[in-house]
Amino acid sequence: MSEEMNEVSSLLDPTQEQQQESQQTQDTQQSQDTQPEPASPAAESQQQQAPESYEPFTAPEGFSITDEQNGELVELGKEMKLNQTQMQRLVDFGAKKIGDGMEAMRLEIIKRWRHESEHDSEITAGIDHARRLISNIGDEKFRADFRAMINETGIGDNPLFIRFCIQTGKLLGEDAFIKQGNNTNPNSQTLAGIAHSLYPDM
Repeated sequence: MSEEMNEVSSLLDPTQEQQQESQQTQDTQQSQDTQPEPASPAAESQQQQAPESYEPFTAPEGFSITDEQNGELVELGKEMKLNQTQMQRLVDFGAKKIGDGMEAMRLEIIKRWRHESEHDSEITAGIDHARRLISNIGDEKFRADFRAMINETGIGDNPLFIRFCIQTGKLLGEDAFIKQGNNTNPNSQTLAGIAHSLYPDM
């Protein structure tokens, strides 16, 4: 049997218990050597104390903080023993999570709108009327702003809005767009009767 095999003691070897005790002693000593020194009472007290008062917290862009909400944040900061910087980071983090959640919800709604519109036979059959309306209504700046709005908000995928544009495009017809294109007034009477035609009772 090789010397390497002889170095390994079996469980029945009387020296195994001694080896285990020796190993335990070494492990205990190493553990004690690596344990950090306890913090002094003064340092520990300083770490756990919240400030006497907080400055009003800054609301991230797109959010606002009322006086009542600011008071609730102050109470939370004192309860959690957080300083001004830590609390502001908590406010920023919470606002970001809320914003991310709202954006994810918005995108999911737009995705659902688009799926419904793409599988609606009325919309797929009449979409050219809606596109012609968007391409011809108003002046060039109005059309650019309008297209930007429907793309940024996602309303351009909303089935109800698309149906409205289809019906409006059908009411105007090709001639109305041609007349408006030759008219220098973007608010010409070719568009004045749209609302009345769609909603005669109003």
